[in-house]
Amino acid sequence: AHPFGLRRAAPLLGYLPQDLVGTPVLFYLHPEDRPLMLAIHKKILQYAGQPFDHSPIRFCARNGEYVTIDTSWSSFVNPWSRKVSFIMGRHKVRTGPLNEDVFTAPKVLKSKALEVDIQELSEQIHRLLLQPVHSSGALGLCSNSASHEQFLSIASSSDSNGFPPEEAQVLRPMT
Repeated sequence: AHPFGLRRAAPLLGYLPQDLVGTPVLFYLHPEDRPLMLAIHKKILQYAGQPFDHSPIRFCARNGEYVTIDTSWSSFVNPWSRKVSFIMGRHKVRTGPLNEDVFTAPKVLKSKALEVDIQELSEQIHRLLLQPVHSSGALGLCSNSASHEQFLSIASSSDSNGFPPEEAQVLRPMT
């Protein structure tokens, strides 16, 4: 899945939709921030549909520089299966890259050696999302507050294989 609504990714990070399709969100995170995504998913299960804020995450722009993004998360828990059906992330850019031309090709290409840790984290997140959620009445809650701030959306799903309408900004699983 992808860390952002595909249409919003281009001006903020320099990636075109076709650049993002088929690659895990973890590939675009700063290597030190990748474990945060597992921690976020654990907290999603803990909060069982309730919205929460999390520490900033650094996303790599196409030009190789990082954009720091403040994040908040919510999820929808299926009341029958008690599993997370989808996750929504609302993000606000805290700091942009020094080189604002995010479409510039990077001077150094990303190393394929990093794919092992990305695959391991993706599998851990997937296993986590297969677990039932234990909560006290928050099942089915999905925060959807409107904002005039520019944001990016993240979504993952444990029991959906299709893309919902593009306007919903909800995308396929991160695994």
